[in-house]
Amino acid sequence: MTKIDRQRFLQALRACNQDSVSGEELAQTFGVSRAAIWKTVQALRADGYDICATTNRGYRLVQERDCIDAEQIACRLGGAHAPIYVYDSLESTNRTALELADDGAPHGTIVLARRQTQGRGRIGRSFHSPDGGIYMSVVLRPQCRIAKATLITPAAAVAVTRALRELCGLQCGIKWVNDLYLRGKKVCGILTQAQTDFETGVARAVVVGIGINFSMPEGGFPTDLADKAGALFESDAPITRNALIARIVWNLLDLTADPEHATFMDDYRAASVVIGKHIRYTYDNVPMRGVAIDIDDAGGLVVQEDNGVRTLTCGEISVQSVDGAWQ
Repeated sequence: MTKIDRQRFLQALRACNQDSVSGEELAQTFGVSRAAIWKTVQALRADGYDICATTNRGYRLVQERDCIDAEQIACRLGGAHAPIYVYDSLESTNRTALELADDGAPHGTIVLARRQTQGRGRIGRSFHSPDGGIYMSVVLRPQCRIAKATLITPAAAVAVTRALRELCGLQCGIKWVNDLYLRGKKVCGILTQAQTDFETGVARAVVVGIGINFSMPEGGFPTDLADKAGALFESDAPITRNALIARIVWNLLDLTADPEHATFMDDYRAASVVIGKHIRYTYDNVPMRGVAIDIDDAGGLVVQEDNGVRTLTCGEISVQSVDGAWQ
């Protein structure tokens, strides 16, 4: 049986401008049986598309629900774009994107999953990835030295904060180096992984993984995350995930077009929820405390300690809130 291209099928329904199109006409268009048309409709319904079937009239796309859709994302990005892969479920979008990068995936390739079974955060942590979130990875070919590639993580954080401010007025804070917070809870995590050429010192490919809690998961977050994790929208969202994904990717490609000359670090510092705060961290396996006083243009966290100033270039920190709690 000939497999129907889902995006072409949706295009055919959209072209009817809310009118119905008969199963027979669709079967002729795609060169398949009416049974195959029905199976395609059922599969799209399972993914959230509201398709009405009426006897003697046919099928009609009633409403575009918030379904992650490669075509809608590509339209918003404009012009020719690198491949966009959308999966129902993946172990990890970063893992798949790294494999595609190994196979020569071009700059700007996007990998999306409606859910992840083994979503990854930094330092080997898991990232809770139920239905309703945004889980994506973007393949970049920066052609810059490895040291400069480290700026791609703060660039990604700024890309997300700008998109949220531009599209719906949300002001997220950035916790060094890769977490975004809203209303005191984490709503986004970023994981950057590079494929490097050690002979030349150049980053061959960089995969930027972005996980966003777009809406509250059904039943809420697990008990161990309920006090830490939040969602962008706790009720109806004013934008679709497709719109947000496209704007983030657009911003990311723009901000990383010239990694040798970062123009976004002022935005990164302005959104920081760390500067001026007491922090805890580990340095050379020794627990330390200090006050974060700045973030330099290389993305390093400048910390005032009792005996001087130190710049952290990597690691994990905890920030002390006004009420004395550590986060």
